[in-house]
Amino acid sequence: MQLESTTRSSRYYTYLLIIAILIIASTLRSPMTSVGPLIPFIRDDLDIANSTVGLLNTLPLIAFGLFSPFVPRISRKYGMEMTLLFAMLVLAAGIFVRSVGSVSLLLTGTVLLGLGIAVGNVLMPGLIKMSFPYRIGLMTGIYSVSMNVFGAFSSGVSVPLATSEQFGWQGALQLWGILAVFAIVILLLRLPAILSEEKKVPGRVDNQPSQALFKSKIAWAVTLYMGFQSFIPYSIFTWLPDMMLVKGLMQPRQAGLWQSTKQA
Repeated sequence: MQLESTTRSSRYYTYLLIIAILIIASTLRSPMTSVGPLIPFIRDDLDIANSTVGLLNTLPLIAFGLFSPFVPRISRKYGMEMTLLFAMLVLAAGIFVRSVGSVSLLLTGTVLLGLGIAVGNVLMPGLIKMSFPYRIGLMTGIYSVSMNVFGAFSSGVSVPLATSEQFGWQGALQLWGILAVFAIVILLLRLPAILSEEKKVPGRVDNQPSQALFKSKIAWAVTLYMGFQSFIPYSIFTWLPDMMLVKGLMQPRQAGLWQSTKQA
């Protein structure tokens, strides 16, 4: 009977972990991809220049680059899921802060959500590999699908939400904070399992940085390749809808839907 109860409890927490992975994945692109179609609304309402608008996707990327190297050290100290829980709190706060309606809070919230997303970007692949060592391909696929589907969906519905009386552009941006709140709830439900699990060390890792890494041609080639290829999607996230509007090729709603199909 005790074994059956333990098995049932383990299955419950495993299902919660799968749900957490899906929801956290949904938060890693939607707060950024929802911005592009709303640029005309934000720019007109706050009376800001395009250079300031460009910071809405530049600041998170800067946060990725500057903060990501510290994430593994924080995770080793507090654990992956506890670090992700804190990251979701920061992400939710950032999403709501940037939508208050002032330029300073818009940029402050953008930095905060960038920090939260940076943690998710770094830890989620490792969490999947550690938690599902025999289902890495399946779970990584599910994680990727959730991230891309919600990223595309947020682009498509941003303008219809922004033009509705109930939301406006602030509400259209705040909506994606609900996903972060859901992730927080699921991780809190998993808290007993998180606190009771012993630290698992899958293998020994040399924590000392290798100076040879900075001299590695392969490392620099991969870094440059990943960096340059990232220019394409993040530029599209920010400017593609606005370009279509300026050229007179599409209406705001059409531009958002078109970007959505490009991401799907």
